[in-house]
This record gives sequence, C-alpha cells and structure tokens, in this order.
Amino acid sequence: MPMSVKNFDVVGVCDRVVRFAQEMILSTSSSYSEFTKHDRIRLESYIEAIDGYMVAFSKPEDPLDAPATSPHDYPLMDFPPEEKINKIDNLCVKDLVRRLRAIHVELAKSQSRKRVSGFLPFEHGRIKPLLENMQGVIDFGATTLDMPEDTGDTDVG
Repeated sequence: MPMSVKNFDVVGVCDRVVRFAQEMILSTSSSYSEFTKHDRIRLESYIEAIDGYMVAFSKPEDPLDAPATSPHDYPLMDFPPEEKINKIDNLCVKDLVRRLRAIHVELAKSQSRKRVSGFLPFEHGRIKPLLENMQGVIDFGATTLDMPEDTGDTDVG
C-alpha cells in the first residue's frame, strides 16, 4: 500500500478512518459480546463523518488549482496492526474494523490519490456501500448473544 498520497482529501479520510479504527479497538464494546448504546451511537457518527467528508469533497469533478503545493506527498497514518485487531473479543467490532481497513486500502490505492484534492465520482460510489455495510453490522450486532467466556482456568478437553 502507498505510504503517502498526493491528495489532501484522501489523506483526510484515511486519517479519520485510522482514528475511528483505533477508537473502536479501545472501545468498551470491543471486549464484550454486545455493543454498548454509546458505542453504537459513536460508530454511527463515524460512518456519517466519513460519508459526509467524501460528499463534501466529491462535488467538484476538477481538483483544486494549487500549483505551488502540487505535487506534494502526504504521509498516511498506519492502520492498526492485525495483532491488535485479532485481540478484539466482539466479532462485530472486529468486522467493523476490517471494513474500515478496506476503506483505507481502497482510498490509499485509488485513482484520486494522485490528484491534489477531491474524489472522482466513482470513488465515493465504491466507499458508500462499505459504509452501508458497516451500518448493517451495527444493526446485526444490536442483538445480544449468550457467549460465556472461557477464562482458560478449566480443562475443556
């Protein structure tokens, strides 16, 4: 994956996606089998923030005219490593973090990454279904499952 992009709007979304993934990994719900009410609200606000950012900067099809700053490389924040994601107990939270990673990768490798700003129309069209899918995971995760933990103290064998 590119370590930097030329588009400051792409890096803006990618930074937010990394921050939201970090927040989800540290959330209370990540260690439970259910979502807390507050984490659900927070997660839905993350989806709205990503979509809103992309909508706001997808309208102009032409990038900004910024010859003094283009081309400039903007470093991408590293997405949380797989070992942190694998430690998440809540499977739906884990699913959501993986979808955030998909958004990060799609944008980091997108055609828009080479522009100075903005998103090509089909880039938002590629991300929007991932955001809708995330909402589906949140809705699915609202059901409580009985998942007693194995503390490792007993011999199951």
